[in-house]
Order: sequence, then C-alpha cells, then structure tokens
Amino acid sequence: MEITKKKAWGPIIGIAIGVGVMTGISNVNRTSPYKELSKFSKEINAKGAVTIDPDTRMDSTSVAEDPLMVVYHYTVVSVDKDSVTIDEKEAKEVLIKQTQENLDNSPDMETFRKHDVSMKYDYKDKKGRHLFDFTIKPAKNIQ
Repeated sequence: MEITKKKAWGPIIGIAIGVGVMTGISNVNRTSPYKELSKFSKEINAKGAVTIDPDTRMDSTSVAEDPLMVVYHYTVVSVDKDSVTIDEKEAKEVLIKQTQENLDNSPDMETFRKHDVSMKYDYKDKKGRHLFDFTIKPAKNIQ
C-alpha cells in the first residue's frame, strides 16, 4: 500500500499549525511561562486524545523547562511504517516550513516569541512506532 504525500501529510500540516496557534496563550505573562504552559498541557491532556482528521490524532502534550518547550505527541492513524512508503524527509521539510512561519509571524504566537518557547512535534505510526520529530524555535525573540 502506498500513500501519497498530499493525502498523508496535508492534514498533518493543518493540525500542526492549528495546535501551534491554539497554544499561544496570553496569560503566560502573569506567572512563570513554565507554570502556565504546564497548566495548559494538563488541561489539554485531561481531555484525552483528540482526533484531528481521519489521518491524525493528537495524543497528548508535555512541557520541558530547560529549554522552555511545548511538545505535541501525534499519531498518524493511517500509517503503518512497515507497509506504507512515505517520504519522511519531505514531510518534515513541509511541516517545519509551515510551523516555523506560523511561530514567527502569527500574532497569536507573540507570547511564544517573547518567552522564546520552542515547539517540538513528535509523530508515531498507528502501531506507536516513531516516524519522525522536529523542533522549531522562534526566529525572533521579542523583548
């Protein structure tokens, strides 16, 4: 079984950007960014796994303190890496470009830029095996 790039990765791009925007929380300025991001992550995780589209599920989020980072854990439910040929390099390149552009330019992500919050995206196949991951960091640190 072969899956086309458009079918397999188009929805993933959309969700990666959408979840990035969703995390641009404004009350990070009131308390420590780590505490606020941890609170946000717990709230998201309490809701359980979220089906994003027919191919993608966001399983959970986590937060690292040093360096300050939000990690998004996804499963591509339509991909079994043993039986589907995917171009992981191209998928990563497209996702990195789109999410980096969103992080650097979206008004919703200003707080992330201000606090230099990195974002890591971790993708697994439907059997829980690692497909790929990538991390982006704000190019512009607003002070």
